[in-house]
Amino acid sequence: MQHNYEYETFDRTGIEPPRSYYIPFGENQEFVFVHGILDRTKSNRLISLDGEWEFKAHEDIAEVELSEKLTDKIPVPSCVQMHGYDKIQYINSRYPFPVDPPYIRVKNPAFHYRRAFDIKDATQKYYLNFEGVDCFFYVYINGKKLGYSQISHATSEWDITPFIKSGSNTLDIIVIKWCAGSYLECQDKFRFSGIFRSVYLLVRPNEHITDFKLETRFNENDGIITVHNLSNIEFTVEILGEREKIALDKTIEFTVQKVERWTTENPKLYDIVLSANGEKILQRVGFRSAKLCLIRTLGLGVFHSLIANPWAANLCTIL
Repeated sequence: MQHNYEYETFDRTGIEPPRSYYIPFGENQEFVFVHGILDRTKSNRLISLDGEWEFKAHEDIAEVELSEKLTDKIPVPSCVQMHGYDKIQYINSRYPFPVDPPYIRVKNPAFHYRRAFDIKDATQKYYLNFEGVDCFFYVYINGKKLGYSQISHATSEWDITPFIKSGSNTLDIIVIKWCAGSYLECQDKFRFSGIFRSVYLLVRPNEHITDFKLETRFNENDGIITVHNLSNIEFTVEILGEREKIALDKTIEFTVQKVERWTTENPKLYDIVLSANGEKILQRVGFRSAKLCLIRTLGLGVFHSLIANPWAANLCTIL
């Protein structure tokens, strides 16, 4: 497989811009909760790719061939070292490879994953999502390279619509153990590799909500929710039975009268539903403030932080 040592850069290519985290549901679906948490698996917009994948481990990335036969199996999500590949390694005081950033001056183990998935309606938009891969990986669909990504605990999303076809499609993932990002991710931990979080497809309308921002603040005993439309389309916002449309690049405010504050004892959340073109997105928000107090005693400055949600913050000075 041709490679140009992209893993020795800090780039990510081909992925969608970062966005708010959400899983859309069909507009006629009910939101389903498990232990108070939205059960995303019930969404008809989500196709899980978790499960058993074909697999082959290599001692170095130079050995990988895209068309090679993969004779092993491995569950996704998982860490390859927990299934007999590579080796379990724990280091807490030095790098596990010669230090020469951003270069990797050792053999770089690689792990080839493959699985097939079916597309029934290729007229919609399809997005491929990875919620965590350690530490660098290439993505191929039907033999075509989509790009590559790193930052192990960050999500990576690709618009795969131009690369898929109706019927069966093949997904190949080449995961590399070390990359330039490893210099930033080195810490006191076991060195695990692989697709360690869920992989799934999102099936969406051709025009859909992409991004938004929610902010909260207090107005005496009331709560104010500000919704920012960061998408390219208009969408509808509903909270406590009140519905309003918000145009692209615009904001809208809702007032929650006599708002209940979020506390550990009463973690009150308010449901906000965003909808457009046959799908809806649930966001749950709470109201809480934080104060940073500066205390001066005998000429010595002592800072005490009241740790809380950063949605709202005040600064007070006590002399």
